[in-house]
Amino acid sequence: MDLTRLVKTEDLPEANLASSASVSAQDLVFELSKLIKGYLADRPFIGLSTISGRCQVSESTLRRIYNCQIKTLPTPSTVMAIVSYISEETDVAKLIELNPGLIANYLKENFPHAAEFDCEVSEELNRELADSIKYLVYKLCNHTSGCSEEQVMDLVGKVGIQRLEELLRKDLITQRGGRYYSNGKRFSLAPELFKDKFQFMSQFIKVEERPGGKLQQNVFSNYSSSVNQEAYNKIMKIQKQALKKIRETMVNPNSEGDLHIFALSAIDTIEY
Repeated sequence: MDLTRLVKTEDLPEANLASSASVSAQDLVFELSKLIKGYLADRPFIGLSTISGRCQVSESTLRRIYNCQIKTLPTPSTVMAIVSYISEETDVAKLIELNPGLIANYLKENFPHAAEFDCEVSEELNRELADSIKYLVYKLCNHTSGCSEEQVMDLVGKVGIQRLEELLRKDLITQRGGRYYSNGKRFSLAPELFKDKFQFMSQFIKVEERPGGKLQQNVFSNYSSSVNQEAYNKIMKIQKQALKKIRETMVNPNSEGDLHIFALSAIDTIEY
């Protein structure tokens, strides 16, 4: 059984992806509606269809938000697309500053590391990197040391080189000194894409013996139990603190090097 199926990244009735009790669907949709109406009031020459085409959110969804007819929280990618387009900004920390209150709270809860570590979240990257091989190639280019064609070829073969060329043509990456680097800052994808990327990246977890009978120097675990809510909250807090420290170490300039690493993490309940 694929346990990643149990990681809940989609909207649940009357709850959002981060289980944030602080943001209700009705209040958030009302704030988004106000944001859209204010934007249109200053631009009488455009309508919802124009916003829909530019932020890649369906016109029917936009219209329901505009009329406050949605009873459940919109997905994080929908909220991000609308707010990012209207605010003309993709940096999560800046979007939080520009949209204080419920929208800011929602972004903080659904993109916590993006808000803390100056990450970009864009609908363009969500679309382009839905392809997992292209995601991996861009991820490598986004690292401080960048990547080479040889590294891409060794990891994913000719299809990886094709994705590298596609990213280059779309000006998402650039070539310098025989290596490739992303043109954007650190990035975060929509939570809805998490499980697919988790599964894809898990293939690089090395559990077999290395040459010489030595195990790869890594960490992997798979724990489960039945606990009470207090214990569950404590476990979540511990993991969030650990992930924050890992992320701080990764983005520290003193940590820069040529070793491409990754960390996967998920804690959830075994239920649909």
